[in-house]
Amino acid sequence: MIAIRPATAADTTAMDRMLRGLAASLGQSDKYLGSSAALALHGFGPEPAFFARLATEDDQAVGMVVYFWEFSTWRAQRGVFIQDLFVNPELRGTGLGKRLLLAAAEHGRSVDAAYLRLSVDNANLGAARFYQRLGFRVMEEDSLMLLHGEAYQALQSGAVS
Repeated sequence: MIAIRPATAADTTAMDRMLRGLAASLGQSDKYLGSSAALALHGFGPEPAFFARLATEDDQAVGMVVYFWEFSTWRAQRGVFIQDLFVNPELRGTGLGKRLLLAAAEHGRSVDAAYLRLSVDNANLGAARFYQRLGFRVMEEDSLMLLHGEAYQALQSGAVS
């Protein structure tokens, strides 16, 4: 029996292991810079930056969803942004991923969230098919953009012209 429950600070080692597994499965191990300490600091303090639900079987973490609240000014509604969804490879195809998304959506209901949003790595075709089967659609009108590192520091300091 696989149970789904809110993650706690005691779960950060398992969460870090699953995030490392996710990065490895995408061939991007070198891009994962997280740690259990960072997860504990940012997810389980007085103002958590994210929430997580863990799937456990016999007290072992076998899946998780990491998410946070967002707000759409155009929809005038709060939503849930799914940052990461991980299911142990041997449990994929069992419906556990859908159950984890449902757990995040149910938590979103407590803050009147009206939608789920996520991004999918372009190389992860299996995940894209999974999300599309659930009813997610590609947002053709939007492109994700990122400012980080030196460019972000330049903006912060006002050095961008």
